[in-house]
Amino acid sequence: MKILYMITDLDFGGAETQLMRMVHYVKEYTQDDVQVVSVIKSEYQGFIQELNSMGVPFTSLDLKKNGNYFYAIKKYKKLLKDYQPDVIHTHMIHANLFARVFKNTLPQSLLINTVHGEEDFLGKRALLYRYTDNKEDYTTCVSRALEKQMLAAGAVKKEKVLTVYNGLSTSEYCTSSEIRKEYREKLALSEEDFNWMIAGRLSPEKNHKNLLEALKLVNRKNTAWKLLVAGEGNTRSQIEEFLHSNDELKGKVKLLGRRNDVASLLNAADGFVLSSNYEGLPLVLQEAAAVGLPMISTNVGGCDEVVMEGVNGYLVPKQNEAELAAAMLKLMSVTKEQRLKMGHASKELVEKEFAMDEVMNKWYELYHKKY
Repeated sequence: MKILYMITDLDFGGAETQLMRMVHYVKEYTQDDVQVVSVIKSEYQGFIQELNSMGVPFTSLDLKKNGNYFYAIKKYKKLLKDYQPDVIHTHMIHANLFARVFKNTLPQSLLINTVHGEEDFLGKRALLYRYTDNKEDYTTCVSRALEKQMLAAGAVKKEKVLTVYNGLSTSEYCTSSEIRKEYREKLALSEEDFNWMIAGRLSPEKNHKNLLEALKLVNRKNTAWKLLVAGEGNTRSQIEEFLHSNDELKGKVKLLGRRNDVASLLNAADGFVLSSNYEGLPLVLQEAAAVGLPMISTNVGGCDEVVMEGVNGYLVPKQNEAELAAAMLKLMSVTKEQRLKMGHASKELVEKEFAMDEVMNKWYELYHKKY
């Protein structure tokens, strides 16, 4: 079987990371052939270098906002005719719609679109999905919440949509006391503090400011905490400015930048927190769960499909620093034994729903449906 994975770009993010995990799985555990194509040029080169090291051909259509459409279209059509993929599996709105529009170039191929977040089909975008819904074979969503939202928006027909979760390697993301000790020493984390972590792109929808406002409230009642922030993005300068102008947060928040050792950083933490305004199904929540961390998250998208209220963490309304602070204080006050019990529940959930083997088995069931 020939599989063409297509994505809007290969910058550093959740959808891109998931695509790379799928490519790794295909290369390591199957005899199938795989190629990757991005619609626009990626500034981040890490994933492209990774593909090269695996011997996976990569093509960028280099589509630009105001031009070179014909060049990108010609390049894509040539790729399809030369490669003749059996399956075209696309991720994110630009790749999803691009592949739909040019489905007739290779009509016999199976076309699967994956939606990673509600921003894919908000407003007029829902109409674009609706008007091209006769082109794809399946539309998949990374959470049940997204599937319900797509149906409610009229963006897809019920018989063509289903949920397939993101997956991760439970051998890479697992609890390690050795790594915990090593990284807590590296990061100068005290056993006296509760060490929080948040990971992901520094961008407006992640709403780090809401988390920092919540931590100001936390600090009034409990000063024994630190926050690790892993990620890079266009709101970094705003976060730095906020920290500089709030003396009570100085020295308590570590901005770690873009990291490729998130599993190790999670092991160093005591709890994970997510303050997003919207999500699909955050990989970072799944990763935190796999490592066995108790979690606090805003109740958006599919977050409640990972965070089970009172079982492995707490859910709070979005953009509400008071509720977020209260939940953080609550988790900081529970015993170590209670946190370990929460972490165990998280790991059980990951093994059942999010392990990469299980997820890829579901994908391959779809890949083979047309043949």
